[in-house]
Amino acid sequence: MFAPEKYVSLKNASQYAPTKIDNGPAPENFSQYSTGQTHNLKMSVNDIIEHQVLSWAFEDCSPRLCSPRGDVIKLDGHGLFDRIDFPPELEEVANEFELASMGLSRAYISSEIQDEMYGEGKVPPRPSMPLFFNRSQYVVSLRNYKKLKEIALRVYSEGELFDEMGLAFEIDPDWSVFESFEGWAICLPEENFKPDSSVPRSLPDLGQTKKSRTQLVREIIEGYQSRDFQTKLEARDLYSTEAVSVRAFNFAWADAAVTCPELSKSGRRSSKS
Repeated sequence: MFAPEKYVSLKNASQYAPTKIDNGPAPENFSQYSTGQTHNLKMSVNDIIEHQVLSWAFEDCSPRLCSPRGDVIKLDGHGLFDRIDFPPELEEVANEFELASMGLSRAYISSEIQDEMYGEGKVPPRPSMPLFFNRSQYVVSLRNYKKLKEIALRVYSEGELFDEMGLAFEIDPDWSVFESFEGWAICLPEENFKPDSSVPRSLPDLGQTKKSRTQLVREIIEGYQSRDFQTKLEARDLYSTEAVSVRAFNFAWADAAVTCPELSKSGRRSSKS
């Protein structure tokens, strides 16, 4: 992900934020609901970690919005990070690929942790849906907002959207503000970037860090959702580095295809794979 000189993208910095799995109430500043209310509902692992990353970024690092041209503005307030629970009445008309593309895939966790956090045999909740940013890249994006409307119109008429869902889409005052910054990356000033004490204080060489299989699976799925590659061969070239062997990539690809079956379709693969 891009960042101007003397800045680091939140996408890259987020893996160095101090996080832990804790299923307590959501912090008020980053509520899962756009109303800002706190709650004690069971949260997804994705949301638990994302709450901590965003809290760390605002409290310690003074985030900025950075354009591809190098323009930088201070990010003041949390409205950009509004999220909502995906409306249950739309689950039946949305396919799994659409939900994955909106950042709503469930995190990979062991069955032991899953049972401890949510109850034996219980399915973990989906993560909340970001309205104005892309979860996999931490850039300003209205794609989810638009996609939600597209899916909602399979159930409701245009005139029913506000009454039934409480969303006004294009007449929402936040829409026009964030639309002006679509495509800008959320970044942190290098001077404020404070990695967790367990990693070096200098800016890390992310490409040389050994990646876990779970992390690689997540990156493949996120890369597919962001259209970073079109075939398995392109993905292999993208992810097979000194930190990831071809063998490790192939295992991770197979795991990713379980959650994202589109990866296994012939049209997604290179003829050489």
